[in-house]
Amino acid sequence: MASSIPSRPVSLAQNEHSGSLDGSMTFEEAMANTDGLKVITLEKPMIVHKEPGFVSIGDLPAVNNLTDVLKKKTQFLDVIMGYEGPIDFKSLEQLFLQQRYADLPDPIRNKGRVEVAYNMQLVIVPCDDSKHHIIKHVKFVDGTKVLHSTILSMCSGQALEIDYQGRYRDGGRAFQYMLENMGGFQVRYQKLVPAGASNKVPKETEDIRRGFHFIKDHGPEDNAQGEFTIWTEEQVNDPSGPLYRWERGVIKEYLRCLADAGSQANTIRDWPLTLKSFTPWALNDVIMPLLPFLKEHAVIYIGRSQVGKSPLSYTLSSLISAYWLFQEGKTDTPPMFQTCSHLDYFRKEKGRKTKPRVFDDGNLNLEHPASVKAVTEVSGLDRKTIARWNASSYEKNQLCQICSNPYHKQIEPAMVLNTPSDFVPFQTFFNIVRPSFHKDFNDEDLMGIFKRSVVVVFTQVAIYIRLPGTQTDPVKRLAWPEGDVGMVSPCARPTYDAFLKGELVAQPSSFNDDLQWSLNLLQAAFDKEPVDTAFTVRGREMSTGRTFVKERRPTLAGISGDTVYYLHEAADLESAGPQTKKLKSVRSSSALLGTEKVEDANLKSDSSLSAPPAPAPSSHAAPGHGLVKKEPQETTPSAFKQAFGKRVLQLNISSGSETAAPAELPKPSPKDEASDSEKAVLAESSKSSSKDEMDVDEEFPYNLSQELEEEFEKCDDAGDE
Repeated sequence: MASSIPSRPVSLAQNEHSGSLDGSMTFEEAMANTDGLKVITLEKPMIVHKEPGFVSIGDLPAVNNLTDVLKKKTQFLDVIMGYEGPIDFKSLEQLFLQQRYADLPDPIRNKGRVEVAYNMQLVIVPCDDSKHHIIKHVKFVDGTKVLHSTILSMCSGQALEIDYQGRYRDGGRAFQYMLENMGGFQVRYQKLVPAGASNKVPKETEDIRRGFHFIKDHGPEDNAQGEFTIWTEEQVNDPSGPLYRWERGVIKEYLRCLADAGSQANTIRDWPLTLKSFTPWALNDVIMPLLPFLKEHAVIYIGRSQVGKSPLSYTLSSLISAYWLFQEGKTDTPPMFQTCSHLDYFRKEKGRKTKPRVFDDGNLNLEHPASVKAVTEVSGLDRKTIARWNASSYEKNQLCQICSNPYHKQIEPAMVLNTPSDFVPFQTFFNIVRPSFHKDFNDEDLMGIFKRSVVVVFTQVAIYIRLPGTQTDPVKRLAWPEGDVGMVSPCARPTYDAFLKGELVAQPSSFNDDLQWSLNLLQAAFDKEPVDTAFTVRGREMSTGRTFVKERRPTLAGISGDTVYYLHEAADLESAGPQTKKLKSVRSSSALLGTEKVEDANLKSDSSLSAPPAPAPSSHAAPGHGLVKKEPQETTPSAFKQAFGKRVLQLNISSGSETAAPAELPKPSPKDEASDSEKAVLAESSKSSSKDEMDVDEEFPYNLSQELEEEFEKCDDAGDE
């Protein structure tokens, strides 16, 4: 059988008019030009807007052959010639980028409603008299074939079949090449790349960042039942999700990294306090003496709680981080530091000086000498501590601070009254701090720690500041200021409280200026420049009469360090504080629980129990809650007496509400009348007891709560007895 006569591909113009000549680009020339290339499908459209190109619509390999409604095709062209209506290209661009295909205007939007997924490339080429030629290339996803009748119902113009002449692979890239060279406004979902390139479409940087943020915000935190695998499979197969067609291994690896973050030292990047957040006395007596040593020495805080050891150590760590980040030119990176309660938790991350570390609330007295020496040797070259399966490393000049509580209270000598400062012998100071260190520390080991560290001790009596060195000179101590002993300024306490509660939305508005002021103070300390002393001024406003406290700190490089707050006006501090968020209420109803009257058989009045009349039910009680037990002030008896042999226990309990007039008690029956001896005992007990007090013989041991419970349980039977 003889083969068919060879024929060359013809263009749309030649199909419509047989006498037409070849255009500027033939289909065979396009196949030759794209040899060595391949077509890949893009995940998001590529939009270009150019001048009209050298390829015209008539040059495309297309035929008007979609007449048999029973046949099927995987792709087609919808061509609209000379469209006269206005076209908003900016709006089209936004709609395609947002994948809002249903909102596209006519005639760009396809007619009808087709449930089969498809990609649509769009070319709009301007022509004469403000008209446009519109070409829509529709290709169904995964090679799905659709009936000609369905295709015709989708078209707004003339439906055309692409004639590849049986050469689908070569013809596909040739057709894409011709389509791109038509110019005009184009929305492309396909791209020509070298044949040896990967079929994976490179992701945009913004898409990559958005995907990792999505994993962090919405990914599972627990993998006990394979949640990582389940969630990953759901996301990579969701066409509308940001992780569609992502590598499964990348997603799972990032989920594992997030899960491991909980097993290592926490990194804090949003610490809101600066040196300006501390009181003037703390700035003068505690902070300024240790600032010059932060590049080469550690700081150890020992002693009582609730004085601000942790806030101070965190603030200094954040400040030193900002200092080293500036030295390395990383000014866009926020200050950060790590904190944990065990040195082993620092093992997961390589130490670096831009991220200081704080060993806070750990058992310093259980750490061996070698580990403590490595941590405090800030200027050391090779600093490592033993950790599980690995070691924790520390970079040279990486600041480390330690907070510990144990100290020897009994051996501390008292200070002379009204003495601002004095000195204690070194051996006394040595013995005071000794409980915070391991039993294996000998005197020389501890001297090695003193050589490497600034030691700050807060006791009930005074504050001790010992600078680094091996000298055994007496150690200076400072008396506590009168009144408030917290180092955090009242102006910064609303910010600090909001941070602890998780309600802080953003840094205070003055944070950048306050941080720069702190850096100026740090640099002055490093350069040994004299700085004015901070102090506090109290006064009263003439116009309002309000008492204010002004904390005067030195002005550094044009930035003021002053802060002002008003005494006994916590609301002003809150309103001037940082922006906070209000946590959602978990209450199931907008109404509070009702205060319905509860009839309790155990609270019946008898000879040993007298109670005020029960109040009427509240008119604001929430309906539908049923019986609700009364609040204690409503059911607590005003007096309770019980005879224990020859002893009598009487409790007089007052409620927080206004005391009502005593109700007239019913007269006891003859069988309930007490004997003369009992009346005398009761009268004597009544005289010795007063309201809001409890009078009990010290020789008689008892458990108050247990006795009350037992007596209330016996109240029902007390009258019968």
